[in-house]
Amino acid sequence: MPFLYLRAFHNRYYTYLYTFMNFIAHYHFTHKPGNAYHNLGIVLPDLTRNFTPSKRIKPEALHHILQSDAHHQLNEGARQHYALDRFFHNSPFFINGYAFVKSCIANARFDDTFSRFFFLNHIFLELMLDRYIIGRHHASINGFYQSLTEVESEVLGSYLDLNGIETKELFLERFHQFREIRYLYHYTDNEKLIYSLNRIMMQVGLYGLSAYNQQQLLPCIAQTELWIDSEFPSLQQQFSENNL
Repeated sequence: MPFLYLRAFHNRYYTYLYTFMNFIAHYHFTHKPGNAYHNLGIVLPDLTRNFTPSKRIKPEALHHILQSDAHHQLNEGARQHYALDRFFHNSPFFINGYAFVKSCIANARFDDTFSRFFFLNHIFLELMLDRYIIGRHHASINGFYQSLTEVESEVLGSYLDLNGIETKELFLERFHQFREIRYLYHYTDNEKLIYSLNRIMMQVGLYGLSAYNQQQLLPCIAQTELWIDSEFPSLQQQFSENNL
């Protein structure tokens, strides 16, 4: 009965699971080989949103006070993160993918214990995109974590200071846990993917999916993966054509 009770398969995994999405997509499309600080920068806005929700990385405000090349790389990566988000959420891939997921979940015969389908559809598509890249492009997930191991805490901490993030020590603690646990590898497991989806919804104050609804979602995982497989080449082309 694996889907009746989605347990924390590791206590630290449970503790440090926040509303992470699309880390691997950001890395896959915009990373720079051998540039650990740029590669951290392209996911840093989402890390900040999760580790210190009241704070935001603002690369446009920091150009005149950056202290080192590493700071410039972090800042440029963060700027590119926001640019990719704006492009992706207005792209044909996202618009058509959202419509596909919406139809699939609408036909899944959920019970009436869940109603926030707009949020579910959006997050599910983003998680599925990361899952697809992790499963089909192993170099991206491996490279992502390897790149994070090359980041020095002192450099990251000083950049956080420039952004006015007072809870730097807490941020660094959670960052170290994030890169050590490497939970994104588990997205290829249906149970753990749905566990992550449930945790994301609970983080924003929504009820997670019931055991029954979790079962109904399983066909959507398989169908959405097939849809992404057919559309992924066009997404890569869109990023290439727009210099992202």
